[in-house]
Amino acid sequence: MQPITVIQLSPEEGGIVLERVVEEGAQVKKGDIIVKLANSTLDLQILTAEADLAEKQNHLRNTQVTMEQDRLNNMNEKLSLDHEISRKRRAYEQNEKLYQEKLISKEDYLVAKEDYELATQKYALIIERLRQDFIFRSI
Repeated sequence: MQPITVIQLSPEEGGIVLERVVEEGAQVKKGDIIVKLANSTLDLQILTAEADLAEKQNHLRNTQVTMEQDRLNNMNEKLSLDHEISRKRRAYEQNEKLYQEKLISKEDYLVAKEDYELATQKYALIIERLRQDFIFRSI
């Protein structure tokens, strides 16, 4: 007896035959499982890829946590600077009036002025940092 058609199979991945599901000479159609193979190299590659994925997911979570902590730290710094600017502006304005009335030294007045200007410059920097942080998060 001769088969109608003989087809040579070339599996994409090789391996050791664990089980023959279909007996020789049986009719099969596309998609039927003929044999079950074991490929320890492929299994190892899959395990390695899964481990790499888990590591990358963990790294992503750590990055997200770090970014959120940075955002909260920036917001906290902004709040502190809001308060500091308020106090230093008030001190500067009071010292300016006192200096105009010649009740304090020029040095005291200039220190108050410089402190207020420094605080406003720091505030501008934190606002820029928050803006850049928002852009970075969006990306």
